[in-house]
Amino acid sequence: MTAAARQRLPERRPSVSETIERNGLSAEVSCGFDPATGELREIFIFAGKEGSETRHALEDAAVMASVALQHGIPLEALRRSLARVATGPIDPENLDRRSETAPASMIGLALDAAQRIAADFGS
Repeated sequence: MTAAARQRLPERRPSVSETIERNGLSAEVSCGFDPATGELREIFIFAGKEGSETRHALEDAAVMASVALQHGIPLEALRRSLARVATGPIDPENLDRRSETAPASMIGLALDAAQRIAADFGS
């Protein structure tokens, strides 16, 4: 299998940020867009104490998501790949599934925020 070529971004590009919170931890999710196409191409997550394991893990996850986006992997595919927890009632059409789910981690929550930001931005 051949990987798609990475789509490098210009130095200056539009970005939008949103603050998220999970279990008492606040994070700033910043999304960068390709100015030529308006498509989401990078995600930054800023959270936790400087130098902390949490901060580095979130920053690393954002880098991996950004590289995947720049290689053409859709955000929805990334979101579907992450763990989710059931929050709603059992779906009567599929008893193995819950009708509502939420991200199981701050990383999933950040990708959900990125999806909202991208939808609002118009990509």
